[in-house]
Amino acid sequence: MAPPVATTFLPRGRPGTLLGAEEADDAALRGPSAGDRAADLARTLMPFAVRGLAAAALLAAAITGTVKGYHYWQTRAAQARVGTAVLESVPPGSQILVDGQAAGLTPLRTTLAAGPHTIEFRDRDATRTMQLVVPGGGLVEQRLDWAQKPTGSLRVETTPDGARVIVDGQDRGVTPLTIDGVVAGTHTVVMQSRQGTIQRTVTVTQGTTTAVSESIFAGWVKVFSPFEVTASEGGHALRLDDTSQVMLPAGRHELRFENQRLGFEDTETVDVQPGGQATISLLPAPSSLSVTASEPAQVWIDGTPVGQTPLQNQAVPLGTHNVMVRSASGQQRQFVVTVTVQPVSLNVDFSAPASPPGL
Repeated sequence: MAPPVATTFLPRGRPGTLLGAEEADDAALRGPSAGDRAADLARTLMPFAVRGLAAAALLAAAITGTVKGYHYWQTRAAQARVGTAVLESVPPGSQILVDGQAAGLTPLRTTLAAGPHTIEFRDRDATRTMQLVVPGGGLVEQRLDWAQKPTGSLRVETTPDGARVIVDGQDRGVTPLTIDGVVAGTHTVVMQSRQGTIQRTVTVTQGTTTAVSESIFAGWVKVFSPFEVTASEGGHALRLDDTSQVMLPAGRHELRFENQRLGFEDTETVDVQPGGQATISLLPAPSSLSVTASEPAQVWIDGTPVGQTPLQNQAVPLGTHNVMVRSASGQQRQFVVTVTVQPVSLNVDFSAPASPPGL
């Protein structure tokens, strides 16, 4: 039988120490010491502790970032609700009213709610009012020079587009058009296009935009006349239809009317509205008719008795009329008389045979 072999143990917690056989047996019987068990537990839990500490650090960082972000956006939102206005005047010292409330004297730097405001400058008895839009979180400046006349803007639109705009005789461009720096007050605005010309009188208000919007297309002119007439404009003939109407571009027109047979001429000015109907009533001044006869006689014009011969300068409208002359002896003569702008005379000889009516 082989002799027993001595076994060497290296207990945990005392690395590098060699024990004899008996000491090793005692150590095996006793098991690991409390210190050894604590060290083993620490080594086992170390990874979990490290991971826990990292997670806690991340959570704390996230919470801190959220709080900071909340305060940042809250501050930004508050800033966006207001803005800064810088108000100046030349000379300085003008009283400032913002939306009707006194705010101080120029030069003035003030914080206002974002959005539009009515700013009023006052200097002695003078007042200038203008509109100001304050940007959220931004700055806007407004400067008033009392030596300059107050101005506003003029917005001109037409249907169709492309009409030329003339303001107080000055060509300003074509529609749609916005004109800045227009002196406050009354102005004449003319819009010209192929479809016609429209003239309007507009009032521009200081610090605001005055809008003019017009539709420009043709309209109608209807002519009322006791006799037929021809019409023309600028030497160009116009054709009246069966209802005595003519279509013309919108705007003002100077029309000439004639009846050569009656010697009638007249010029009328008419304003044609887009799609509308303007009317012209021609009312020629009456001419005169004188009637004499070879013996006393009664005179009728268009069936109405007007007197006895000699009849001098009887007022008669221009045109064709039926004239009847009846003598005291009962003789009767009838005539169709064309009365022109020139006075007309009719002489009746009852001793001569009656002739067909007509003069």
